[in-house]
Amino acid sequence: LARLHFQVHRNAAGPAFTLERASVADGSGASIALSSRMKSVHPEGYVLWPNRPNPFNASTWMSFTVPGGPVELTVHNLTGQSIRRLLPGTDLAAGHYQLQWDGRDDRGRIVATGVYLVSLRGREYIRSRKMTLLKYLK
Repeated sequence: LARLHFQVHRNAAGPAFTLERASVADGSGASIALSSRMKSVHPEGYVLWPNRPNPFNASTWMSFTVPGGPVELTVHNLTGQSIRRLLPGTDLAAGHYQLQWDGRDDRGRIVATGVYLVSLRGREYIRSRKMTLLKYLK
């Protein structure tokens, strides 16, 4: 079983990344290492990743990638009602982002156990994913 190892450097000037080194080890003690500077990588599109954990209790993390520009990230109930506006049209630089939702609505009230939708909106882009809030009884 071979293992791949990557060392990536985030550029201080922005959301670009540079591959510093890559190596492959096969478990026998022998390994192959590559070292080079590759062209920086900028996201070319939007991606809304599944929230983690899901189902969740109390809070969950939402990850998304954007090419830059205004972005909205909103939590809705199953009837389409806005529950929490996490990013209300915020202008973001190209890159990968993570936000935590604490299971509260815009007024700070804890929402009920149930299925919710998180929606990412960008320029000519919209994507929603289901997430389940499970409250455990003590």
